[in-house]
Amino acid sequence: MTPTSFDEVNHTIQEVAGFLKVTATKAAEIFANEPGVIDLSLATKKFSRKRRYRVLRIPHSVFVRVRDRCQVQAGGQRKTAAPVTHIEERIATTG
Repeated sequence: MTPTSFDEVNHTIQEVAGFLKVTATKAAEIFANEPGVIDLSLATKKFSRKRRYRVLRIPHSVFVRVRDRCQVQAGGQRKTAAPVTHIEERIATTG
């Protein structure tokens, strides 16, 4: 795992779900155990009876890595990766 820079943009689950066009629940499933993802949720045994409230922050480099990995098709052929420029432009205007 490469260390992430403090200057790197961290995405919320809702942002990533919008980029990938999936539900927030599915995005959380995809990124929950991914190296480099920051988990800010409370996960103690004291709260085990309550529903888990998941708070994840996904660094941009992790998002790109997972997106590229998910684009490999069943036949072993790789799709052409969608350019990340529209995401980077969106980050530049909001950040």
